[in-house]
Amino acid sequence: MRIVGIDVARAVALIAMVAAHLTVTGANTLGIVGQLLYGFPAALFAFLAGISMSLMRPHPVTFLVRGLILIILHFVLVPFAGSIEVVLLPLGLSMMLLAFVPSWSTPRLSAVGIIVIALSATTSQLGGIFGAPYPLAMWVALMVAGMLFNRIKHLNIAVLVGGALAIADIYLRLHVVLPVWLDANGHTGGIIDVLGSIGMSAAVVALCRLLYSVIPASPVLQPMGSMTLTLYCLHILTSEYLSFVVTVIAAAVIAVVWKHFFTRGPLEAGVANITKTAKENYETRTHSSARSNG
Repeated sequence: MRIVGIDVARAVALIAMVAAHLTVTGANTLGIVGQLLYGFPAALFAFLAGISMSLMRPHPVTFLVRGLILIILHFVLVPFAGSIEVVLLPLGLSMMLLAFVPSWSTPRLSAVGIIVIALSATTSQLGGIFGAPYPLAMWVALMVAGMLFNRIKHLNIAVLVGGALAIADIYLRLHVVLPVWLDANGHTGGIIDVLGSIGMSAAVVALCRLLYSVIPASPVLQPMGSMTLTLYCLHILTSEYLSFVVTVIAAAVIAVVWKHFFTRGPLEAGVANITKTAKENYETRTHSSARSNG
């Protein structure tokens, strides 16, 4: 059973990322609105991926295969992305690195989160996959935070604390120059950037969960949020040709029409089938090996 608030949060992340890519405001990081679109939408995607991993809790092989598929899709999309930095590589790598941890205890998972936040502060200047625009350690931290968020019982507290962290982050971005390891600016992986991104993500998801615990459904945002991988890939492929408004309207229409006939988006269904087959093959080989050894 899908959670409406989570799907709506995914749709919000998708729309915000499209705005960051295709609007003048998204390109201008000098003002408050520009800062809201600088780093936070992509971070929300990673945070939501952690929530999904926590909700699913399948065999680690499933996450390993899903992560590998995201990495392959990343390299397929890059030639068509133009000036857009595709986010699927760090998402895929983070998912593979965290394949075994969603079922860990809260203290153990919290310790992992603290360690990777510290790593983000110290490794983000290395460049490559460890540096901007999507520092790997930061993305791992965001996904761990998403897993921990899924265990929170009081969403109103998440809104208040998360919102306070996000506001503090934006204020520091605009008014204070900090050491590299503390950097508040988006995409840097500094400690303030990581904490602010976690706060913003937690506040957005908690608000969506609270709102859609009262409202039974969202006829447009929920379908969009249930097939964000497909819509994100379509956005990358068409980003050189379509404006922000046209992209969002097209995504909404495609999602609503598609979900009227099918349960999953096309890429989502493909990923689900591949991971299911991989898991079944792994279990078959494991059982066969156990019988032969016994």
